[in-house]
Amino acid sequence: MKGERLITWQQFKSYQGQSCKGKRAKWFKEIEAKVLERPESREVKRQFKTERYNVQVMRIKWENISEDRRKKE
Repeated sequence: MKGERLITWQQFKSYQGQSCKGKRAKWFKEIEAKVLERPESREVKRQFKTERYNVQVMRIKWENISEDRRKKE
């Protein structure tokens, strides 16, 4: 990732293992207002983009799927 796009509120909440329901937090709305060039594409303004690979990028935590078919995953 090169820091060209900002994640959504739902992506942030799901990364933390929390429910995605509900309104966006005020602090997140303020960040979006200041950082996003085009909200529909989630593109970040040029001054906030990183030139190098972003080592602090959030990584997906994959979980193994169990063989127990009674359990919904």
